[in-house]
Amino acid sequence: MRRRWSVATRLLVVQLIGVAVLAAGAVAFTVAGARSDAQQEAETRSVAVATSLAQNPLVVGAVSGPDPTSTLQPYALDVMAASDVDFVTIMSPDGIRWTHRDPSQIGGHYLGTIEPALRGETMVETYTGTLGPSVRAVAPVRDAAGQIVALAASGVTISRVEGTLAARLPPLVGGVVAAALLVVLATVLLSRYLGRVTDGRGPEEMARLFAYHESVLHSVREGLLLIDGRGRVALLNDQAAVLLGLPAGSAGEGITDLGLEPDLEAFLLTGPSGPASQPDLDCAATEQVHLHAGRILVLTRRPATQPRRGRRPARLLGTVVTLRDRTEIERLSGELDATRTLSDALRSQTHEHSNRMHVVASLVELGRYDEAVAFAVESTARSQHLADELFSGIEDAVVAALLLGKWTEARERGVEADIDVSDGARWDADLTEDLVIILGNLVDNSLDAVSRAPEKRVVVRISGGGSHDLELRVTDTGTGLPADLGFADLSRRGFSTKDHGAFGRGVGLALVDDAVRRRGGTIDLTVGEGGSGCEATVRIPPRSVDPFDAVDRSGAVERSLRPEAST
Repeated sequence: MRRRWSVATRLLVVQLIGVAVLAAGAVAFTVAGARSDAQQEAETRSVAVATSLAQNPLVVGAVSGPDPTSTLQPYALDVMAASDVDFVTIMSPDGIRWTHRDPSQIGGHYLGTIEPALRGETMVETYTGTLGPSVRAVAPVRDAAGQIVALAASGVTISRVEGTLAARLPPLVGGVVAAALLVVLATVLLSRYLGRVTDGRGPEEMARLFAYHESVLHSVREGLLLIDGRGRVALLNDQAAVLLGLPAGSAGEGITDLGLEPDLEAFLLTGPSGPASQPDLDCAATEQVHLHAGRILVLTRRPATQPRRGRRPARLLGTVVTLRDRTEIERLSGELDATRTLSDALRSQTHEHSNRMHVVASLVELGRYDEAVAFAVESTARSQHLADELFSGIEDAVVAALLLGKWTEARERGVEADIDVSDGARWDADLTEDLVIILGNLVDNSLDAVSRAPEKRVVVRISGGGSHDLELRVTDTGTGLPADLGFADLSRRGFSTKDHGAFGRGVGLALVDDAVRRRGGTIDLTVGEGGSGCEATVRIPPRSVDPFDAVDRSGAVERSLRPEAST
């Protein structure tokens, strides 16, 4: 496809044409004005000289004598030299010349209009006489009685007027041309600037790119946020506004003015590494998981750069952040973890059952029947009792499977686990997802805590529900928590007292905190005496807040961290 002119080229051409037209008009106007001024000046000078001659007593006295020419001709020549006019003619009322620049014309008839002068008027006209076209004035000469006794004429030839005009034009035209050149220079500089800004694109191409940009920006399911170098929102699409809970018109506002969580705000404001004068434009993308307004968001931050083009180096525009909503994935992941835990528990029980059957078979072969029966009953009674208790006491099969799997996992890790579900413990079906998050993370934290303790014991108690608060209590005999840590620290995204894995830690308690907030519940965290052991108590009110309603993050959850007697 043939490449069309760019915006810069089109603007340059249009402006050059405009400058040329304006310059031509300015020159024509200047010439016309200069010509008018030169003619007006010639008329004024001619009138002044003619009027002066008519009022001169010498002229009045000479025309009354027998030979006016002898007196007036020398005087007329002196006046022409002194007044810078081309001719001075003094004539009789009949138009017979008494003086002339060319002596041979003396006595001839004056060529021009004299009737207005004979009526006592001073007149001005342009007329072609013996010296060619000229601007002339004729004034009446009156005697003492007021009678017109002669006429005085003076004039400037058109060639002299044109000569005066030619002398004035160069500086005037030069000024116009200089101004036009300055405008052309400014136009060229502006064109080069526009060429750099638009990358030499034409308006059609820019319109097409803008249409594609708008289409892609508002159709992608991921959030896109562009932050400039001053920490302001330069651009955000519809999905980013939804995920962050921002109004659509947030572009131009500072990140610090959006009311985001401090850790999320700090992540968004962190720019590329390196000094400000030479930032690292090739630094790798940074990815973090944040909880915001009940959503689990995966944020990926990378530098936003303008690529190198020609001699123009690449430059940093700001930071671009993509946002992905992982809330549904985490919900499904929690259910999958519960299923996997139950599956692992069943696999482990199958393996254990196989070993026990080998023992029972060996005892039978040895004829020790009583011992075989006692071993078989004792080995299966406890696990079967727990399974029967869980699945008969809990209507929610997902939560029951989760607890059974955690109990089996605890046994495999050498941890004594006790699960107690009180009679009448009930909850709505829509609470299952949040209970999986709360119980799963709390129990996992307890199992990790007791793995480093001499006494390994975890107790899970569930009570209440229905018309009363549902209470979840997870107690362990682990190593406890540092005294200088509050629950706000523990539930902060990214904080963990354990080693960070390949994908990071510090999300579990943050998810618990967010789930409890959604339900309008409370979290009470107590540490055992001496800093060992920990008990987490979650209370969820009946018919709790809809999980999709907005939650006030300033104080919806009661938090405490207080020592009590070791459990």
